[in-house]
Amino acid sequence: MPASQPSLMLPLGPGKPVLLDWEGGELSSDGGLLLVARADRSLRLTERLAAEVHDPRCPAQLRHPLLALLRQRVYQIALGYEDGNDAQTLRHDPLLKTAVGRTPRAAPLAGQSTFSRFENAATAEDLARLEGVLQDLFVEHCGAAPREIVLDMDPYDDPCHGEQQGVLFNGYYDGHCYLPLLICGTVDGGQQHLIGVVLRGGKAAATQEALGFLEDLVAKLRTRFPGVPIIVRGDAGYGVEEMITGCRNAQVDFCFGKATNAVLHRQTQELRDRVDRAETFRNAQEKRAKSCRAFAEVDYQAKSWPRGERVVAKAEVTYGKPNPRFVVTSLAPTAGWSARRIYQFYCARGDRENRIKEFKLDMAGDRLSCSTFLANQFRLILHAAAFILVQSLQATLQEVAGPELAQAQAVTVRVKLLKGRRPGNRDQPGHSGAPLHGVPTPTALDGTGSLLRAAPGVSGSPTCLTVAGSSERCSARGLAWRAPTGSKTGAAHPPRPVRSRQRHRCIAKPRKRASPLRLESTKRACGEPRA
Repeated sequence: MPASQPSLMLPLGPGKPVLLDWEGGELSSDGGLLLVARADRSLRLTERLAAEVHDPRCPAQLRHPLLALLRQRVYQIALGYEDGNDAQTLRHDPLLKTAVGRTPRAAPLAGQSTFSRFENAATAEDLARLEGVLQDLFVEHCGAAPREIVLDMDPYDDPCHGEQQGVLFNGYYDGHCYLPLLICGTVDGGQQHLIGVVLRGGKAAATQEALGFLEDLVAKLRTRFPGVPIIVRGDAGYGVEEMITGCRNAQVDFCFGKATNAVLHRQTQELRDRVDRAETFRNAQEKRAKSCRAFAEVDYQAKSWPRGERVVAKAEVTYGKPNPRFVVTSLAPTAGWSARRIYQFYCARGDRENRIKEFKLDMAGDRLSCSTFLANQFRLILHAAAFILVQSLQATLQEVAGPELAQAQAVTVRVKLLKGRRPGNRDQPGHSGAPLHGVPTPTALDGTGSLLRAAPGVSGSPTCLTVAGSSERCSARGLAWRAPTGSKTGAAHPPRPVRSRQRHRCIAKPRKRASPLRLESTKRACGEPRA
């Protein structure tokens, strides 16, 4: 390590001198990078993605191979460093180098300019192949013999403040935005697993790109699992003729919300009257409840529909106000799908909102600041890959961790496991929390095959990591900074503060008090007598 600056003595108290120096060695606050790298090696995710991307660069002049670029970018996103500018500092991080596959003292990794060229070089053919890799990963996630597969799809808004291609004004969200489509899958009632994210323009209809993605995914699922029931679930935006016909052509069941109209209100008038009478009786008996609801089903056919469909109606009175809902479905009552069970199954899609929150906020899936549409789609795939790695850690925690992390969401996994901090200050560098009990110490392999393990005597989140068979030692909790190598002077500099990641936060600056001379000149200009 280069020579540090001289030590500094601070006599803060009698007989209590404080010594400050920069002899901290190679430090990193992101010890969880090794866990993320371990999950990636297990899934071979970045390796598969790199095999599907065409690299136009000259192989003889490469300093950063394609696989190393993908790993560095995906790992940074998983640890909360989604900005390309973050690579300017993290490229020197010894643990990030080890996770990517290099030794801690190797040359620096890629910087911001390299990632900008990397993201803008993706073609439409590359993106189509990358989308297929994520779909193949979900097919493998289904296991050997799944009993039921449920596919959820829903868009989310991504407000944009630049001149990105495809950004349009959306009246519903009252702003210029993208409308990416998020597709998740559930196998046998387990954890929702991210399948893919498709970028769409700001005025995209709910069904845009949904049917094409669904056809490709169902074809792969049917090839692997010919007789497994597949159910597609979505809100009222998908309860239209295009999606219903597409699901029937693909031979999958569907359960979509249905917008209310006069015909459905007329067909369910008797059901709503019955609920009103029950509500009146409860009021008379002073037996209050949060809601009074009943279920029924009708046969409904819109003008554009080729056939009638089963529509489940829920009549409900919530705090004295009617709250009707309708669901159109192909699930048959002979298979045990009663009207109540169908509506409860439809309501279970609400957990998909948590996946949107995790992807959009925790994984920064709304950071689409590239100028071209294809580059932003490539960013979505990179963020999706990082989310899949975090979901792999979540699945492992459900088996081995205690109640503190068994049902943890992505941000909690990052804060309390990957970074070892308390959830209240997830983006403040150097803030450490209590160690996690019941979490196995991370073990991973670097690019040279050296085994990295937690130092002896450390429980919970790792404090320091040692490369077996060498003398290199890296602290895994502390300053997220190391002295840059190859500097002319060889002097180390104190760590630069990391930009706050708390968005939409305004800090009012105190006003500067005017000087007495300026106040005096102002009084003379206004005609006031001199003091």
